[in-house]
Amino acid sequence: MSRERPRRAVLPPVQENIEKLEKVINDGNFYGAQQMYKSISARYVAVQRFSEALDILHSGACIQLKNNQVFSYL
Repeated sequence: MSRERPRRAVLPPVQENIEKLEKVINDGNFYGAQQMYKSISARYVAVQRFSEALDILHSGACIQLKNNQVFSYL
């Protein structure tokens, strides 16, 4: 007996998330942005949109480095 999983909400375009995350970083909330990068990219991975998850994480790494944020909060 197989149960069908409920359909997940449609994810917004990657660029929308990247712009939202850049705003959080530009406001100086680096830790909050990193947590958001982790959770948002995990949502894309969960629906097997791996390339888009990678785009989000790549943009996060670049913008964090641009702002001299080289620490890991993991």
